[in-house]
Formats: sequence, structure tokens, C-alpha cells
Amino acid sequence: MMAVTISTTPAFSAGKPQLLFEGRYEMGPVAGMVNYDVSRDGRRFQMLASQRVATPARVDIVIDWFRELQRRAGTGPTPCRAQPAGAYRG
Repeated sequence: MMAVTISTTPAFSAGKPQLLFEGRYEMGPVAGMVNYDVSRDGRRFQMLASQRVATPARVDIVIDWFRELQRRAGTGPTPCRAQPAGAYRG
């Protein structure tokens, strides 16, 4: 979080940005939206700290996973059989 001293008289001017604190915090749901608030007395920030997630050591990629699921479950695709008209009883 950065802070800048500003002045509005006699004209607007901004000072040099200074680091207030650092850390990993959740971003807003839309780019540019803030995801923090300032306490009523103006002395504290309320922010959500990011959860650190471990990087997986291994990633498995399954091609045509539904067919693999059927194969493992023993419920492979069944052939389509033509039925005489009116013979279907769902």
C-alpha cells in the first residue's frame, strides 16, 4: 500500500509516493476496484489477506476423461439399437 501527501491550495500538488506496508492481499472482483476499507477514525485499514496455496508437485491431465471414467466404472457406451415404433417403454 502506497501513500502520497497532497495539497489543494494554492493548486493541487502530489508528493512523492511512500510505502505504507506490504503484503499479499485479495484484489477486488474487477480490475481497479478497491478491496479494502478505512476505519472511521482513519487510523487503520481493513483488508483480506490472501491465502497462500502450495504449488502442486504434480498435475495429471486426462484426455477424453469421460470415456476413461466409463471404462473404469465398467459402464462403457452401449450400442444404439433400433426399436420398432411404439416399442419403447421408458
